[in-house]
Amino acid sequence: MITSSSLALEGPEGPQGPQGDPGPQGATGPQGDTGPQGDTGPQGPVGPQGPAGPGLQSFRATGTTDGAGNVTFNMAAASFGASPVVTVTVGPTGDTALTEARISALSPTSCTVSVRRAPGIVLLGIQILALPGPSVGATVHIHAFPVGSQP
Repeated sequence: MITSSSLALEGPEGPQGPQGDPGPQGATGPQGDTGPQGDTGPQGPVGPQGPAGPGLQSFRATGTTDGAGNVTFNMAAASFGASPVVTVTVGPTGDTALTEARISALSPTSCTVSVRRAPGIVLLGIQILALPGPSVGATVHIHAFPVGSQP
């Protein structure tokens, strides 16, 4: 019968052998309880007042034209810093006359719209447009908003 034995020889120590595989992961223990809640600290000082907001972001209004076909809208409440972008709608109207609306004056605080209509007439069996004149009593809607913003 052969048995294993070790023999120690004198000489320099040999290199270290490779690392062995780690064993399997152990089970995770239960989570500990949350500690007690600390006292609430004192209230901090009130901060400085922020700058004023930009005011109204848009302005909508409806008006009726006067005897000269004009209507002026006062937009001072909107606080526009510069002349705004304005969209104009006329109507609804009960006739089929060609209607023209244009902004005749615009500032950060007011907008004037001029409305003219050109009725069609029949002359010798041919329908033509008559000379345009002021549209009295026309309903005008405007929507104003700052340059660079969305309507």
